[in-house]
Amino acid sequence: MRSRINIFTVMSIGIFAFGLEPIVHEILGHAVVCWLTGGKVILISSTALQTASASRLVPAAGPLANILFGLAALALLRFLTTQQNANARAQTGVSANTTAAAPAAFGVTRISLTLLFLYFFAFANLFLATGYILYSGLINFGDFAAVIDGLRPAWLYRAALVMIGALGYRYGIAQAARCLAQLLARAHTPPASETAASPLPASPLSSAQQSSPPALPLPSAQQSPPLPAPPISLPAARRIIRTACFAGGALFFLSSFLNPISPSLILYDGLSGAIGLTLGFFLALTDLRQSAAKSSTSAPQGSVPQPLAAEIEIPLNLALTITAAIFAAAFLIFMGKGIRLP
Repeated sequence: MRSRINIFTVMSIGIFAFGLEPIVHEILGHAVVCWLTGGKVILISSTALQTASASRLVPAAGPLANILFGLAALALLRFLTTQQNANARAQTGVSANTTAAAPAAFGVTRISLTLLFLYFFAFANLFLATGYILYSGLINFGDFAAVIDGLRPAWLYRAALVMIGALGYRYGIAQAARCLAQLLARAHTPPASETAASPLPASPLSSAQQSSPPALPLPSAQQSPPLPAPPISLPAARRIIRTACFAGGALFFLSSFLNPISPSLILYDGLSGAIGLTLGFFLALTDLRQSAAKSSTSAPQGSVPQPLAAEIEIPLNLALTITAAIFAAAFLIFMGKGIRLP
């Protein structure tokens, strides 16, 4: 069956989310703090920022800005997703008799592009920041390597960076899996109007039948437990994650080839950064697959059948695709080659 997920739209989301991450890191983090502390910025690029003087605060500002923007985007994503699922729960309903006999089909679900962007933007920032902290501790290179430079004992500070970075990255993976499940699934509860008891119609029965006890009314919707949320479509989740990460990671990596500072940044910043940005999403996908397998095997016999997963639809958005192409070209020209300031 042909997929309803348009790869150009998803690639555009990945390009914007991953392309905005270095802007947050280098400009809203490093550069802004450098200016606020009286420093002078010489060069801004997607891989590094050069200043006229050394500082501990300026290197730390990049990952901290990523964490701040990532958490803000995550909070907004959760709020909007909760609202969307609440509206879907209020609008979706099936007959109690139907759901007791067979799973309910949910048809096609169209994902909000705003929520999809917030998802990738939030976790791209969080994965880059926490991965960078871990990376700095492991090989003594990067922003937080400059932050702890000269502090003794060096092994203790590097071990602390590794621990903080690893815990933060793992937390991001768990949250990314949870948010992806909420984004792709739709909560479902049958409305009371469909299952409320109604009086039995009068019928010409014999006197013996009429004297028998009346039939008990059907249970109301308030007495029955809510139906389980439909399982998410794992093939759709894989297609979305792979497509967005390929486009965004490729943009991030390609920009490092244009950096005017040093070819070594292609490896130490471009390749490592692209891996750190995308690896967390793939590990979140693994968490999601394991969770889905565990829930399917732990369902008790005789329970309400699980509803069928909705088919995910992301149609072609031509305006978004064209805008993303323009953004990618501008990103490579300006952020890739770098902007020198007088």
